[in-house]
Amino acid sequence: MRIIDGLATSLPPTQVFPVLRALIQQYFSSPDPANRRGAMLALGVAVEGCSEFMTPLMAQVWPVIEAGLQDPDATVRKATCVGVSCLCEWLEEEYVIKHSVLVPVCHIFLICIPFA
Repeated sequence: MRIIDGLATSLPPTQVFPVLRALIQQYFSSPDPANRRGAMLALGVAVEGCSEFMTPLMAQVWPVIEAGLQDPDATVRKATCVGVSCLCEWLEEEYVIKHSVLVPVCHIFLICIPFA
C-alpha cells in the first residue's frame, strides 16, 4: 500500500490510475476475498494523489464500492469502509450525494463489527 501511495502522490495520475483501475477491477473480480480486500484498500490509498483524475470516473468506480459494501466477506466490507473514508476525505462533493447508501452501511458496520 505504501508503494501505491508513493506512486499515486509522486507520478502524474494519468500514469497511475488507469493501470491501477484495471488491476482493481481484476482483483475485485477474484473469488479470493484477500484479493478483493486488497483492491478496495488500493483504491482508497490511490485517491490522495489521483483524486482530480478520478472525479470524472466516479460513476464507474461507485458500483465497485457498492459491491464491496455488500461483499459476503467481512474483511472486504471493512476494507471497503476504509476505502470509502479515504474517498470521502478527498472527494467530498462526489460522496456527499451518496449518503443515503453510506450512512446505513456505516451504521451497521459500527454496530456489528467489534473493534479490537
